[in-house]
Parts: sequence; C-alpha cells; structure tokens
Amino acid sequence: MEGEVIGINTAVSSQGQGIGFAIPINEIKNVVEDLKNNGEIIQPWLGVSVGQISSGVQNYFNLDNNKGAIILDVFPNSPADKAGLKTYDIIKEIDQEIIENPNDVVNKVNQKEIDERILLKIIRDGETEIIFARIGEKPNQI
Repeated sequence: MEGEVIGINTAVSSQGQGIGFAIPINEIKNVVEDLKNNGEIIQPWLGVSVGQISSGVQNYFNLDNNKGAIILDVFPNSPADKAGLKTYDIIKEIDQEIIENPNDVVNKVNQKEIDERILLKIIRDGETEIIFARIGEKPNQI
C-alpha cells in the first residue's frame, strides 16, 4: 500500500487464477547486498547435513525430547569438520538459541557472516558438549 517491496515472485501457477509463490523480501536483502558488493552470492556454510530427530532417534540416543537436529554427515575440511563436529552429534543450541528442527540450523547459519564464530551445544555419546566453529563460505560445487 505504501509502494514497499514485500516479496519477489518465483513461480506462478498457470492452472490457478491468482496462485503464485514468492520469497519474502527479508530473505532477499542479503542476496541483493552480496550481488551489489561482490558481484556474486556468498552463502554462509557450516558443512553439515542435518536431519529431524524422529522418535526412533530420540529413543536410540535416550533424548528427553525431539528438539534439535541430528548431524547425518560432516563434509571433509568444512568448518564443522575443523571444529570437531561428528556424524550423529545432536545439535541442541546455536549461540544459546534452542534448535527445534533441522530448518533452524539452516536458518541460523544463513544469518551469520563469513568467519563469524558460533557456539554449538551438542549431545555426543549421551554427554552435553560445547563446540565453537567459524562460519565458512559455501563452495560452489556443493
């Protein structure tokens, strides 16, 4: 109503009248800044693949709840690898903010700056540990 951009169209359904999909402008702002400043998109990267904590995972690891994200893979030479994160670690918090699900991990990492130091609260072998990692730049081939 005031002429402000609130989103960018990404797809429109030709089958349905008025049905479309858009990316919220808050998700686009960093991309636009990267393009203006660097001529390319620079994406923050931790270097892990994470999954949902299912009831089976919760029972197997004897977790109190299903909040968090389980690390399914750690990319070699990634910031996560250099910090000592391992497959089957459970990420419970990033920078003292509770992780509800794998999307929270992705969102938190995407909000960080390259080379920013983050604190991860994890559960490994039934023990809570604190690990520090530095956010890296996502390689083009991943």
